[in-house]
Amino acid sequence: MKHQILSLVCLFVFALAAPSSPAFTDAFNRGETLWMSGDHTNSVKAFRQALAVEPSSALTRALICRGLFEIGELLPEKARKEKLELYEEMIRLADEGVRIDSRSGECYFMRALGMGRRATIKGILNSLRTARPMEQDWLKSLSCPMSYTSPNGMKSRAEAQHALGLFYRLCPDASILQWLFGVKGDLNKAIQYSRMAAQTQPDQVEVILELGVVLVAQGLETKNRALVEEGRAVMTRVTTMAITKKTDEIDKGHARMLLAHPELCRDYDRQGQQERDIKQAKIAGAR
Repeated sequence: MKHQILSLVCLFVFALAAPSSPAFTDAFNRGETLWMSGDHTNSVKAFRQALAVEPSSALTRALICRGLFEIGELLPEKARKEKLELYEEMIRLADEGVRIDSRSGECYFMRALGMGRRATIKGILNSLRTARPMEQDWLKSLSCPMSYTSPNGMKSRAEAQHALGLFYRLCPDASILQWLFGVKGDLNKAIQYSRMAAQTQPDQVEVILELGVVLVAQGLETKNRALVEEGRAVMTRVTTMAITKKTDEIDKGHARMLLAHPELCRDYDRQGQQERDIKQAKIAGAR
């Protein structure tokens, strides 16, 4: 009987470890290569082909979500309907992923990301109502074995830690929000998760920048000079870090700006700052 059980266990483990089909591997690798090149539309198509071959793959669903997110980020602000459709599909695919594999941290992460972007389009009240489910999904993702690393070296676990750091920094710190919506901002938690992200991913500019930003923000708010100086040292290091992706140059420029204007750290976000930079450039060009 023991031998029969052992044989069944071995067969089960072998089945889990069995290599993916060549068709799946080819489509999956093509999706990764296209994503790295910035061709997100064709990357999504390749991952959809991989999913058609192996429809039980939760990770492939998460990577389709990643591509849909990137496509949405590149659309103009006025393309609200198109953006909303992309984010709705992200949520649907990630939902499917967590039903297939309840330990898919990447799908919990992407579902929260989709909810956040959808809420941004639908308005502030929807954003507040969505905040608690987002927080729960990101926390859940970190309780899962997140092992995926993207071709540019970004680890999915670091992304979730980084997202929580941003979430707790940017979410308003008001007790009434806790009472009404079950969540509020918390700079101590923001520092906690930003430190985790920096330890997991010490070579990523955006991750290290966020740690510097939140340290300065908390230092200024609590009049803690040591935190301010630590944050400034971190942001100074950002200005000399190697570039690994397109947004790194923007982040390095913003690090220099925040060093000059540390009072902006509390509410800083890259997208909002980029929009302000563009408007200021247009005004300067019109003079």
